Amino acid sequence: MSFMDDAIEEVRDIWDACAAEEFLDEMADGSLDHDQFFDYIVQDSIYLRGYLKEFAFAIIKSSTLREMQMYYSLLGFVNDGENVTRLSYLGEHGMTDADVDKAEMRPQCRSYLEFLWENAVNGTQEDILMATLPCMMGYNHVFESLRSRAPRVMKGYFGPLVADYTSDGFRECCRLWRGVADEKCDGLDESRKSELRETFRQASLHELYFWQMAGEKNHETR
Repeated sequence: MSFMDDAIEEVRDIWDACAAEEFLDEMADGSLDHDQFFDYIVQDSIYLRGYLKEFAFAIIKSSTLREMQMYYSLLGFVNDGENVTRLSYLGEHGMTDADVDKAEMRPQCRSYLEFLWENAVNGTQEDILMATLPCMMGYNHVFESLRSRAPRVMKGYFGPLVADYTSDGFRECCRLWRGVADEKCDGLDESRKSELRETFRQASLHELYFWQMAGEKNHETR
C-alpha cells in the first residue's frame, strides 16, 4: 500500500461519520432548511479563503518551477470552480464576496483555519498537503455517498453543490493530488510519515466538526 492508501484507510471512519451527518441526510431528502444551508455556504466561503492561502504558501515553499505551477493550478481550480457555485447561492440572498469578507466566523470554522495557518506557516509542502487534502478528498467522499443514496438530489436545489464534488473533473483532481502526495511522502522515514498521517487525521476531524457545525439549528451568521 502507498502512503496515501494508509492515510486514507486510517480516516475512513471519520469520512463515513461526515457523510452520515444529519445535515447531509436532510440535503439528500430535500428537507434541509434553505436558511440553514445558506449559513453553511457563508461559513464554507469564509473557510475557502484560508484554504486558498494554503496553496499560496505551498508556492512560496516550492523549490522548482514545476511545483510552483502545480500549486498555482490548484489554487485556480479551487477559486474558479468551487467559489462560482457558492457565489450563486450567496447571490440569492443578496450577498457578494465582499459581504463574506465581513461575515462573522463561527468557532469551528475559526479553529479549522487556525489549523491550516499553523501548517502553512510552520510546515513543509508535505504538511500543507496533508492539512488540505482531507477537505478535497473528504468532500468527494461525502457527496459521492450522498449522490449514491439519493440520486434525485441532483435535480433539486442542492444539486449544483453536489455536482461540483462528484464531477469527473473533481475526481481527476483528487486522483492527481493523491499521486502528488504519494510522490512527496512515500520516501520519507516512518517517523515523519506517522506525523503526516496524524496531520491528515486532524484535518479530517476538522471536516467532521465543520459538518456538525452546519447541522446546528437556530444560529445566525449574517
